[in-house]
Amino acid sequence: MRHLTTFKKLCGVANKGLLKGAFVICAIAILILPDFSFAVDLQADSKLMLRARQTADEKDLLPVYDYMSLAATNILDPRLSFYAGAWLRLDLHDKSSDDSTEGELQYAYLNFHSDNNNLVANLGRQFVTEGGISERIDGAYVSSDLPAGFGVAAFGGAPVTTDTDEDGGDIIYGGRLSHSDSRWYTLGVSYLYVGEDGDDFREEEAIDSWIHPISQVDITGLSSYNSITDGWMEHDYLVSVTPLDEISIDVNYTRINYADYFYNMTSNVFSLITLSNPTGTMDSREEMRNIGGSVTYSPTELVSLTAEYKNYDYEIAGSADLYGGKILLSFSSINLSSGASVHRMEGDTDETCYWAYRLFTSYKADKLITTLDFLNMVFDESISGVDNSFVAVASASYNVNSSLKAGCSAEYSESPEFDDEVRGMLYLSYLFGRAE
Repeated sequence: MRHLTTFKKLCGVANKGLLKGAFVICAIAILILPDFSFAVDLQADSKLMLRARQTADEKDLLPVYDYMSLAATNILDPRLSFYAGAWLRLDLHDKSSDDSTEGELQYAYLNFHSDNNNLVANLGRQFVTEGGISERIDGAYVSSDLPAGFGVAAFGGAPVTTDTDEDGGDIIYGGRLSHSDSRWYTLGVSYLYVGEDGDDFREEEAIDSWIHPISQVDITGLSSYNSITDGWMEHDYLVSVTPLDEISIDVNYTRINYADYFYNMTSNVFSLITLSNPTGTMDSREEMRNIGGSVTYSPTELVSLTAEYKNYDYEIAGSADLYGGKILLSFSSINLSSGASVHRMEGDTDETCYWAYRLFTSYKADKLITTLDFLNMVFDESISGVDNSFVAVASASYNVNSSLKAGCSAEYSESPEFDDEVRGMLYLSYLFGRAE
């Protein structure tokens, strides 16, 4: 009951009509599901999270999040369904942003799916993922198999932006045409257009592929092009080879031009934290090339050994080489898995010259799942007076029953940006479901 009371308070602070309506639908469904019978199959989920952390400017943040989802299937017809999901935030202490409340309708769409030609049609707010396209839209989407191995998908509507202060265009449309042979390959070409006030805001094309020449080899790839800037945004290719059951080899090549990839971004600098960029600051005019690979040897189900190497070549930040390995141990009889990794990064800057050590483990005992993870980066030279950067995370979750799940996590970190940072989270998830 306390959980539902908090849920209704969160719904009360939503200030957008569409979002408020979606939350009302979810709330009503959750409240009446246990008591009434429906002609459709309904299932709703509410996950309540309490987070805690202190920022660099000494703010004590204590936001409450509620993530909700609703699925209504078999609506008068087994082929017709409706799905919706949304989240809300309420700050119990200092503000996380300009407002102490925030919310968003993530998706809400009507779905029609027919086994005949694998026909899918969606109407509403949805995620569209087709080849080189990955967008969220308010509109319509349809896909279907065609004769002779061809497939087609098309969509149109208005783009959805997560930042209301950021332009995202007012019209979006595109699609993908593909040809497949399930044994050997899939080749696809996709197109995306976004317009704003009659002008071209984004226009992109992409080629995606999966090639399976022999049973031991898989080749996947994606190349995307920005027609407005007349530049290639991305090339990303992976070759996977399994010469023996216990050995697998991966070789990858990636090239990204950030000016083309992040075209129409509002800032020239953004945060991107990776092993090759541990401080998290990246110039959007950067160009990056990455080539590398890994070899994994699994002599038994108990142990897996991996050696890997990657070369990063940045036009602005310089180049860096990453090499190292990891070991994974899986004790299936006692539901325990553990691992460790050691990597060396050698680059042209102080930020890219360090050793990275990681230890992690997870354990499952009946309804309880616990995890521990520790990552430490030891820099060759101090950065802002800091010799190393580390983060330690501990989490636990408990399945009370088939519907109720509770969990918590704690994180402590130190880095050149923060002397120390503590984060915590508590969550309660409840699944409301009724099938007729």
